[in-house]
Amino acid sequence: MNGYTVILIPLFLTVLLECAGGCLLGLRQGKQQFLILLVNCLTNPLLVVTSQFLMYNMGRETGLILTYALLEPCVIAAEGILYRNRMPGTDMPFRLSLILNMITIAGGLLWLKITS
Repeated sequence: MNGYTVILIPLFLTVLLECAGGCLLGLRQGKQQFLILLVNCLTNPLLVVTSQFLMYNMGRETGLILTYALLEPCVIAAEGILYRNRMPGTDMPFRLSLILNMITIAGGLLWLKITS
C-alpha cells in the first residue's frame, strides 16, 4: 500500500461508518452529517499516521494496544469537544463521539481481520 492508500481507506471507512451511525442516532440533517465528515477528516488521518508509526516501531500488537488504549480516548474527547461546540442540540456530545467511535473501532477490527 502506498502512503495515500494507508490514509484514505481508513478515512473513507470511518466517514462511511460514522455518518451511517449518526443517521441511526437521528443525526440526519445535512449540517450534522457534514460536521461528522469534517470532524473525522481532522482526527482520523492523525490517528492513522500515529498508529502506523507505533505499529512500525513497536510491533503490530503493541502499536494497536497503544492506539486503542491511549490514542482513541484522546480522539473521542477531541471529537466530543468539537460536537459540543459546533452541533447545537446535541444532548451528550461525548457519548455521541464514544458511540460513533465504537462503531468505527468495530469496523476497523473487522477490516484488519479481513485484510490480514
